[in-house]
Amino acid sequence: MANVFYNLAAELGLDEETLEELNEAVASWSKKSEIKRGDILCLDTEEDRYRNDNCYIWDGEKAIELDDVDEYGNVPPQFQITDTEFDPHYWVSAVAHNGIFWLAPEIRQRMKFTKSENGVISSSVRIGDKTWTCIVDYPRGVPRRFLDDLAMRVGKNSDNNGHVFVFTTDQSEYEGKVDYDSTFFLSSNFNPRNYETDVVE
Repeated sequence: MANVFYNLAAELGLDEETLEELNEAVASWSKKSEIKRGDILCLDTEEDRYRNDNCYIWDGEKAIELDDVDEYGNVPPQFQITDTEFDPHYWVSAVAHNGIFWLAPEIRQRMKFTKSENGVISSSVRIGDKTWTCIVDYPRGVPRRFLDDLAMRVGKNSDNNGHVFVFTTDQSEYEGKVDYDSTFFLSSNFNPRNYETDVVE
């Protein structure tokens, strides 16, 4: 799981609280060796944090801006869910408000989707040493139009082919039916037919 380093404005004695100043201060920070790629660095205290305001992500060498597909900030597409680095739950407790993450192409390609009698499209997929259930859906309360617009924007501005990974834990229709510890959701603009042909109609 990603670590979150809070209250860095005070701890590092930042005056202007800019990304440039943060990176200059972190370069000589005694705890720099504790920061790993994918960790979140917040200038505010945990109590004062509002969603992802004043939060950055560590790229392995420096802090960078969160992506702005969602207006409150989300994990940038260069941080992908892979077999070896990040799993689907990696940022669940670290990135506030949304769950827009990115699946590596090799994981998308190994998915084989089926459609249940009640219309749920899903796939089991091995990621690292764990088998996950992936359900194609979209978050309750999020307009379909928003996700369609999101897919178009992502498709034009990244190498992720427009496929948006959305993790949610509040989908009441799955309550008691799935193990959330090993389940994630893809937004409904994801088309499994682009990857496999065995979707049951």
